[in-house]
Amino acid sequence: MSLAPSDHAASTNSLPNQGQFVSFTGWRLVWSAFVWSLASLVGASAVGFIVGVAFGTAGLHARMAPADSKAIFAAVGAVGAEIVLIWVALQKGAVAGRGDVRLGIGDSVITRRKSVIFICVAIAAYIASILFLAFYATPQLLRQAVNVNWWIGSLGLVISIIGAPLAEELFFRGWFWTGLRTSWGTLPTAAITSVMWLALHLPDGIGRVTLLLPLALALSLSRHLCGSVRAPIIVHACYNGMSVASPWIFLWFGWLAWP
Repeated sequence: MSLAPSDHAASTNSLPNQGQFVSFTGWRLVWSAFVWSLASLVGASAVGFIVGVAFGTAGLHARMAPADSKAIFAAVGAVGAEIVLIWVALQKGAVAGRGDVRLGIGDSVITRRKSVIFICVAIAAYIASILFLAFYATPQLLRQAVNVNWWIGSLGLVISIIGAPLAEELFFRGWFWTGLRTSWGTLPTAAITSVMWLALHLPDGIGRVTLLLPLALALSLSRHLCGSVRAPIIVHACYNGMSVASPWIFLWFGWLAWP
């Protein structure tokens, strides 16, 4: 349901008194979010380059398997992007909330906790089903998933469950969503934040973006229904957690044979 700006205050899922917020033109916010999204990719590349130079200087490349080296660069690159996104979300949130960062990023109590639980279960079941079919059809993928270096896997787990949900949701469903909702309705806000969030994952390939479409819907739905950026953070963490844990769950229960 799309809400006109004049209807925001009457909705149970709307923002608080609009006078508490700095007003921005919707398309101005879109442009700002687009520029900073690109900046996060630049940050990822910069951190990856620095780590690559350090590894090359120390001769660590020769001591590591190619898969492990690639995983490390992906992990540190993700950290670089997340630092940019979190910094921007907090800075812009403070401006949008007139000094109140929590107000500017939509950090409030979740209004519909059962909805969050339902969405988490649904999205976790979705990605588990997709991965089960992928691992069943291509055992090599399962072998790669379970044979990852323990330290690298632990780093990836922290980034996936904590870093990515916090950074991406504080930016897209936090500051960006909150700002757009001062002048746009729910549907256009959900559409543009989802499209730009999906575009951030284009470097991973169109297949990854297609796989993330249901998650984009789930994140927007949880943000709208529950009235807080905390909801999509939880949903995002559940999705990523299931993505990482599913190979071990399948093997533990004997649903897949050890590769």
